Amino acid sequence: MFEGSCRWSLASQTANPRAALGRLLAGAHESTHACVRMTAIDAYQHDYPVYVITDCVGSYDLEHHEVTLRYIDGKIGTVLAR
Repeated sequence: MFEGSCRWSLASQTANPRAALGRLLAGAHESTHACVRMTAIDAYQHDYPVYVITDCVGSYDLEHHEVTLRYIDGKIGTVLAR
């Protein structure tokens, strides 16, 4: 599913990226600044709504984690916290 990297490409999963919508699942991940960011950008570029739940993402680098959440929130998606 991840094609050898952490980025999940919607376009590469099916000839009709909209058909992939039902297969998108939220889950915990440790690299907000890499995997989560690239997946969010990919979804945004394919006109999907982007929601990142802060309890489900994190990073070993707190600064990069926070920068990524600020980048996503209000620009390409919505960041949701408790």
